[in-house]
Amino acid sequence: MQKQGLQLLSMLVLLAIATAFNYNLFATLGITGVTLLNLLVVVTAAYFCEFFVALSTALLAFLAINYFFTEPRYTFEVAHAESLTSLVCFLIVSTVITSLVKQLKFQSQQALINAQRAEFARTLAERLALANNIDNLLLDTCSLLQKEFDKPFAIAIPQPANSVESKYSYSLSIQSDAIETPDKRLLNWVSENGKPISPYTDYWTESITQSKQWLLPFNRLPSADPILVVDKVGDVESIETYTAIKSCVDQISQAYQRLINSEKAQLAELATQEEAIQNALLTSISHDMRTPLTSILGAATTLQQSNLNTEQTAQLTSLIASQSRYLASTTENILSLIRLESHSAAPITMDWQSPEELIGIVMELYKSRSE
Repeated sequence: MQKQGLQLLSMLVLLAIATAFNYNLFATLGITGVTLLNLLVVVTAAYFCEFFVALSTALLAFLAINYFFTEPRYTFEVAHAESLTSLVCFLIVSTVITSLVKQLKFQSQQALINAQRAEFARTLAERLALANNIDNLLLDTCSLLQKEFDKPFAIAIPQPANSVESKYSYSLSIQSDAIETPDKRLLNWVSENGKPISPYTDYWTESITQSKQWLLPFNRLPSADPILVVDKVGDVESIETYTAIKSCVDQISQAYQRLINSEKAQLAELATQEEAIQNALLTSISHDMRTPLTSILGAATTLQQSNLNTEQTAQLTSLIASQSRYLASTTENILSLIRLESHSAAPITMDWQSPEELIGIVMELYKSRSE
């Protein structure tokens, strides 16, 4: 009402200025010039003011022309039929122009809003498609939503709680004084039921209304998925705003589930690779342990024969000693590997080695073994 009053007062001043101008130059402008100038005032009111103010301006301009410039002047009577026709036509044209200008302005504003929403939807879709980290996804979407809807946004992330009273505890993705932490009971209710809390659902109460917050879950089923928190919601927020935010939540939820599934797939792949490496390592260790043991057992069994000469006995004894040293070295390497796994944070010393030296070590190792 205050805004309408200020607009009406501004139009009255403008109409008074136009009337004074017409009055001083009436002999030059004539009734046609006066009518056109007043019509310009009406168009100005229609474009910059509300419909009621514009319509009132048109009526006041009609009365001003009738009173100051139509014979007999300074009365609201009309002496000639053509004058009455002109006045009525002016009133009709003013009303039609006011309506048309209002419609044009409304359509222009809607076109601008639609263009902004399309740009926002494109930007949001790009961010969601390129997101490769859950934390960045939540922070980016909150920032975009806050810029688009001019409200504080946050995402409540549920975490297992150690309390018997509450199934989850919640942390907000944006720690800011601009947003108030929601009631944990409401967050738990949304998680357990998968239903949003807003004035456009059946779950809006007076106590929640006082908090000025909407809670929209990522999942429509009971789950531990995040919950979008819309803070400082006005008393007369339109359902279009709620629907637009709900649509954004659905898109963010799909991107969130995609990243969750991607992380699960990566963990499963890593687990599979780790298991394959462990199996290969176990097979290699088993072979490296079994081979020297077989050589030692064969040499020891042969030494039990009585028909061996001194040279054969020395050769078998040397083989047992060599394979025993190899077995001890292999055992030490296994223990070192276990120590490395138990202290994975410790740095592993690495250095350049000569390939010829490594090949020579392997050849010397196998020369000491039997055929």
